[in-house]
Amino acid sequence: MVKETAEILKNKELRIEVLNKNTNKDRIVITTIHKPKMQEQISQEDTIQKDGVLQDATDVDKLISEKLNKLGIPKHKAGYQYLYDAILMGYENIETIYNVDRLIYPVIAGQYFLTESAIKLSIRNVINIAWNSGDIKEEQKTFGNIIDPKRGKPTNNQFIATIVVELQLSKRHLGNNIGWKKGNSEDVAERKILDQRIAELMLILGVPANLKGYLYMHEAIYNRYNEIESDVKNVTQWRYPKIAKKYKTTAQKVEKSLLTAVKVSWEKGSIEKQKEIFGYSREEKRYPSNSEYVYSIAAYLHKTK
Repeated sequence: MVKETAEILKNKELRIEVLNKNTNKDRIVITTIHKPKMQEQISQEDTIQKDGVLQDATDVDKLISEKLNKLGIPKHKAGYQYLYDAILMGYENIETIYNVDRLIYPVIAGQYFLTESAIKLSIRNVINIAWNSGDIKEEQKTFGNIIDPKRGKPTNNQFIATIVVELQLSKRHLGNNIGWKKGNSEDVAERKILDQRIAELMLILGVPANLKGYLYMHEAIYNRYNEIESDVKNVTQWRYPKIAKKYKTTAQKVEKSLLTAVKVSWEKGSIEKQKEIFGYSREEKRYPSNSEYVYSIAAYLHKTK
């Protein structure tokens, strides 16, 4: 196995494969990490396969690099590369962002022959540097109210997950990862705008992207918005099974994850925005149910479009 690992790590091309032990000790999973290319190396022929859909790998490289640059992550620090790899891993397998310590750090540590704590600290260091010298407006735009006021900056997990979800949603209107069918240009533009509005509102309301409930919530709001938009009489309430089927999980897990997201949001989000959307806030010691939360946001988006 050691020899096999060494052979895999000799790969110097776009993809470097490293062996990562799964939570099941009897299984070994090969995780693939893309190495970023220099501009002159980028070719239109570079693509990656995801759920049967070919995507431009260099597009992903560019989006990650541009975002990290906007946020002020210093390129000359080792943590930049580790953070880049972590975000790319999350983009290619969204499940990894929900357990960064076990599914991301060990893989990157193995790739660079370092300890997991060294990877974690290096990433923490570049985030700290960015927060002390980066673009404040870009930071607020990206992370909204999900940051703990006591810390004043996102955790490694929050940073990685937030960028990953932003990347996923930016690709969504093309009909890949999160599952939209391609339409005409007007449909695509409308979908993209709605996606952005939902994401921006969820940031203000303090829903962190490193919760599984984030994507479920986004999907639920989108579906509920379209039910209002369609003006169908007696529309059946949005259901957990529909979301569960898309994300290959169970309705019970979707419901539980949404409940967690609502609770976290209610504790962190803007009180003024809570009052504007729901008519009350955490100051009244009241909490919305999952369905009330989703419907109220969808109705607000419809009213303010």
